Amino acid sequence: MTEKTKTVKTKTSLQVEGGFAKYQNFEQLLSRLSTEFISFPCEQIEDRILFWLEEVVVFFQTDRGTISKFVDQKRKLVAVHSWAKEGLEPVPKNTELHTLWPWTVQKLIDGEAFFFSKTSEYPTKAALDRKNMEKFQVISLLTVPMMVGGQPMGMFSCSTTTRQRAWSKETIINIQLIADIFGNALARLKSEQEIRAAFSKIKVLKSQLEAENEILREEVRLTHNFREIVGESEAIGRTLAQVEQVADTDATTLIQGETGTGKELIANAIHNTSLRKDRLMIKVNCAAIPDALLESELFGREKGAYTGSLSRQIGRFELAHKSTILFDEVGEMPLELQAKLLRVLQDGTFERLGSSTPMKADVRIIASTNRKIDAAVEKGEFRKDLFFRLNVFRITVPPLRKRLEDIPALTWHFIRRYEKKLNRKIGSISETTMEQLQAYSWPGNIRELMNVIEHGMIVSPGKVLRVEIPNAEANLPGKHATLEQNEKRHILAVLKTTRWRIRGKEGAAEILGVKPTTLEYRIKRLGLNRPKNKSK
Repeated sequence: MTEKTKTVKTKTSLQVEGGFAKYQNFEQLLSRLSTEFISFPCEQIEDRILFWLEEVVVFFQTDRGTISKFVDQKRKLVAVHSWAKEGLEPVPKNTELHTLWPWTVQKLIDGEAFFFSKTSEYPTKAALDRKNMEKFQVISLLTVPMMVGGQPMGMFSCSTTTRQRAWSKETIINIQLIADIFGNALARLKSEQEIRAAFSKIKVLKSQLEAENEILREEVRLTHNFREIVGESEAIGRTLAQVEQVADTDATTLIQGETGTGKELIANAIHNTSLRKDRLMIKVNCAAIPDALLESELFGREKGAYTGSLSRQIGRFELAHKSTILFDEVGEMPLELQAKLLRVLQDGTFERLGSSTPMKADVRIIASTNRKIDAAVEKGEFRKDLFFRLNVFRITVPPLRKRLEDIPALTWHFIRRYEKKLNRKIGSISETTMEQLQAYSWPGNIRELMNVIEHGMIVSPGKVLRVEIPNAEANLPGKHATLEQNEKRHILAVLKTTRWRIRGKEGAAEILGVKPTTLEYRIKRLGLNRPKNKSK
């Protein structure tokens, strides 16, 4: 066979050799084939290709049909589908045809059809191709490139194994049309699979990114944004999680907690991680400013607004424009002023004392109180409508007795703060001292702990911190202590005698008569930590 007969240009044909009775003509076969692959869902394409591969092979009265795809940038041609008549083996899936028929494959890469009626028509330089064709019992072969977008994406071949076959021009053209339909179906399937894989990868990456961002947010929150808030207990962790939830909103926030729990630090954390962080947060201590002056402090005054007002004064609301204002101890605000504050919260307007000109300020409100403000509302000591306005998002700061596991970290934090001020250097904390610190109920909370540590640093003679717990007598077992406090003291005393060994013979669990896992749970629930005798 000459090179000229091996390369064929595709054109439409109305005739086909030896058509099968199932289809009246090639056009009917082509129409049904193309219609199916346009309408079938992608997940069914693989099965339908195998079905139609049989239909085409039988229609053209051949014995075996094979579809192969180029991979690795067309350097490899791999069989993906093959069908053969009964008694004949199809080409195994994933067979690397480029290693068996290198010369033939190169023709396909160049976009050329190749055919022969007998293997002897192979040129001398294609000796390997001819030898392997004979191994597959091939007598006659027609192979055409599957063209997609003007580029070959693989191969479609028909072969006979029992007789010689002459390939007419019409047959070659029609086989090429069939091959291109198969090629486009495979291209559609590949595109769909790539899209699904991409979405799946995006989903995985999104989940991974969210997890990494959560870890990063946690790290940033604890290390940078909330660096003044010391502790890793579950109780303070929940509080900081609430801070993170509300910080980047403009929602009015109500912070409740006992005196000395650090409500102002929580307010600072909210502001410093909000969109208003570039401006100074303005603070108003409602309990410290006399009632007569509180209104002018909030809204400002004009010169001569009242006797003694010799100059104009800008109020806290004006100063807090585009920033945050903290009403500390808002529960102490007079009822009359509560009504005026409510108006500002409702429409954002106010007037300076001595002026009737309305003014506006874009201010985020944070309020804090150590009062049980719900009870104050019931008693009529705080306006219900103002409470509803302030109580958009409520954060309750836990008392120190609910986060005893944070006491070691807080103690070292205050030691480092006061070392320079007091000209003292603390290297360790006595075990007894730490046990006392964690056993005390701390009615004054963190502020009380801070004062106790400062006093202890002053009176400690060396580099070992020793402190005097106030009202120690009242905190002994049986002296108005709660059941939980007594349980803490008893467990701490046993742990001290076993040097915090929980398991084994004469361990704390055995002495207390409980399972080690039960004791470990109680230690965690009660917030007990093993004392550390070295500085951090």
